[in-house]
Amino acid sequence: MVAGDTGGGVMGNALYQPSNGTEGEIFMERFCDRCHHESGDRECKLIALTMAFKTDDPEYPTEWCYDDDGNPTCTKFRLTDTQDSNDG
Repeated sequence: MVAGDTGGGVMGNALYQPSNGTEGEIFMERFCDRCHHESGDRECKLIALTMAFKTDDPEYPTEWCYDDDGNPTCTKFRLTDTQDSNDG
């Protein structure tokens, strides 16, 4: 079973949780570090929640999940105003 897979069998519905620190850093570089919700004085609560809870806990954020292609994604991600859409 893939880390974060809730056992539903459909990756697009499974919650995502990084299996280790390196995987988490890669995910956060791709999403969190470039996100409107984690810029300036804004602090996204999702990062802390994904570290505090397991995917089977009702408090685990549903925004961190697998897309229909089986790739980890954050459905709350919005590119910051300071990021160019061609960046990264």
